[in-house]
Amino acid sequence: KGYINCQPIQCPQAPCFHPALQPGQCCETCDSCQYEGQTYQNRQEFADSIDSCRVCTCTDGNVNCGLKVCGRASCLHPMMDECNCPVCDGCMYEDVMVMSEETFVDPNNECRDCACERGSVSCFERGCPPANCTTPTNVPGECCPVCLEPECLEEPDPCANCLCQDGEWVCETPPCPEVVCLHPGQGMCCPECDGCTYGGKPWANRDSFPDPSDGCGICTCLNGFVTCEEPVCAPVDCPNPTIPAGTCCPVCVGQCTVDGVKYNNGEDFIPPGDPCQRCTCRNGQAFCSAVECSRLCGHPRTVPGQCCPVCDGCSFEGVEYNNAVQFISPVNNCHSCTCYNGNVECEVIQCPELSCPSPIDVPGECCQTCQECNYQGRTYIDGSTFPASAPCRECTCQGTRVRCNAITCKNSDCTHPVPGACCPLCDACLFEENMYNNGQTFNPDNCRLCNCLNGNVLCTSQECPELTCVNRVRDPGQCCDRCQGCIYEGFEYNSGETWVSALNLCLTCQCQDGVTMCTEIRCLTPDFCTNPVNVPGQCCPICPGCAYNGITYQNGQSFHPHEDPCETCICEHGSLTCVRESCPALNDCPPNGIQPPALGECCGTCSGDEEQRVCDAAAIGGTFKPYSDPCFTCHCTNSSTWECMQDMCPMLMCPRSERFRQKDECCPKCQRCVEEDSRVSHLTGQTWRKPDNPCIVCGCDFGAINCQLESCPPVQCEEGFEAVVPDGLCCPECRSKNQL
Repeated sequence: KGYINCQPIQCPQAPCFHPALQPGQCCETCDSCQYEGQTYQNRQEFADSIDSCRVCTCTDGNVNCGLKVCGRASCLHPMMDECNCPVCDGCMYEDVMVMSEETFVDPNNECRDCACERGSVSCFERGCPPANCTTPTNVPGECCPVCLEPECLEEPDPCANCLCQDGEWVCETPPCPEVVCLHPGQGMCCPECDGCTYGGKPWANRDSFPDPSDGCGICTCLNGFVTCEEPVCAPVDCPNPTIPAGTCCPVCVGQCTVDGVKYNNGEDFIPPGDPCQRCTCRNGQAFCSAVECSRLCGHPRTVPGQCCPVCDGCSFEGVEYNNAVQFISPVNNCHSCTCYNGNVECEVIQCPELSCPSPIDVPGECCQTCQECNYQGRTYIDGSTFPASAPCRECTCQGTRVRCNAITCKNSDCTHPVPGACCPLCDACLFEENMYNNGQTFNPDNCRLCNCLNGNVLCTSQECPELTCVNRVRDPGQCCDRCQGCIYEGFEYNSGETWVSALNLCLTCQCQDGVTMCTEIRCLTPDFCTNPVNVPGQCCPICPGCAYNGITYQNGQSFHPHEDPCETCICEHGSLTCVRESCPALNDCPPNGIQPPALGECCGTCSGDEEQRVCDAAAIGGTFKPYSDPCFTCHCTNSSTWECMQDMCPMLMCPRSERFRQKDECCPKCQRCVEEDSRVSHLTGQTWRKPDNPCIVCGCDFGAINCQLESCPPVQCEEGFEAVVPDGLCCPECRSKNQL
């Protein structure tokens, strides 16, 4: 409406003990400190104005004081000051304390004199006067040698050069030097300019004394010269000043007596009976004038015994208030007022917004309030909802009445909730009569892996590989059957597996559907082998030849390494020559006509009618799998030729009985990984750190363990923090030094 309404800002109480008001700000903050009338910046260090031996620091609006830390004195024999700190203003030497420039007798040697020079003591042998004899003698208890010859008992003239001869002084007086000053003083023997002689009296250098001629002037002796000045008198403002006897300057005389009290001439005073008068005594007469009170504030208060009202408080509507006091206006309870240095500022009270639907007026109060309900000994605000005393019911406060109804269930639309006190809950799962925590992974049986997430259960089932054996067995805790194996000498072997007995290297065995068949090895040494060699870990001695994979082959002997029928090696004169057989791609054979290679054979065959499979420009990028083997894949390349590759499977870290192969997949998988050294198992997708090196992070990928070294980013910590590597982690983090 064109009006500007200004209100003072209500400052919140600062959360510190010494807040300060910053320039340009309205409210006190903790960014600096106000202490003993002075303002100090944050983290500023200053001397305590109350105790000079303490040092204070401003920290976030709080002043913390402690004893001043004494600095290290740069002198050898410092004395202690009032703060018990070593200083070089004097010396403490052998429990003797002297000021700087003073000399004293060495407490440890009376014949030595010591001097204090800026906190350091230096001692020297005391100088002895010349002995007035030819053979001076050292006497116990004396510092200087003495004459034991006949002495001259009388004192010689100090201004003459004398020598004691046979008990009498022989003296010669030297002439005095000429002086250049006008008023030389008398030295020990001759006139000197280090003092003055004036008015028949001796004066020391820089002495000031009354002028002997009139007693009012001031004379000064300086290096043998005397200068005198007339006295400087204060001006007087009375018509008839007088010079009292024995003084040099005029003064005003005359006193005033007012209400029985005497006042000196020129004195200003307030009459006891009228504080609103200001008077001056002038030559026995009092001159008075009324005090004019200036109005410096809007609501000053009256102080008994004072003429003018003061502004260090407020008088408002007949009530007096101290400065900075906040109060409710006596004439309007919706106005909040504050006394500021004699001025009263009022503003309309801002009532808080109420959350209740039907607030009510309170007599004598400015703001409305919410109605309340009493239920079971407790008080509730209008509109609030609270549990009822009966189970599964809730109540609402409506005005001053309580209404209770059955509780309404929310957020329970999950597939496997757990029963709650009143409503089903989705913070866990109830699955096949078992309860599981939220986020928990579990196996309801050996063939299913399930996860509980917000009351919903998701399960995956394990697919079992097809078996070709007749005798099958299922291990406890496993989902799939396996071919029945054999246990021999404490070791477990799969059906069809062949091994050599660990206790008898000349016994070879094979597992056939749970039955162990063993045959004794007969060693035959060829006739041409004249020097057979016994090999540790082998049954039969061998003849020198070609060694491969721990086995020695004779010259001309061929073998398939790794039992691979596609690769053949021949031992020729101590060297192995290996050749790998190349198989036809069978790219013209229909998929259902491809037969895998027979046992001991390298290449597959085609049993059906061949069809033309052409690798031309239209087929570039095309693929197919020969032999019906998912581990082989052939690609049509830009050179119009088929290139076939065999997939390499990762090494699985899981029990052989748990491995399975999905249909049309080359490599077997497992649902978990087992660490070789600790035998700790992890599910697929889980990651962990090596206990002996937390910087190595490993993960389980369907039975294969993949590990990599974690790289740490650079860490720069703020002041007050320090980089720390937490237990079990690799990279440092910033932690507060107070937490270390």
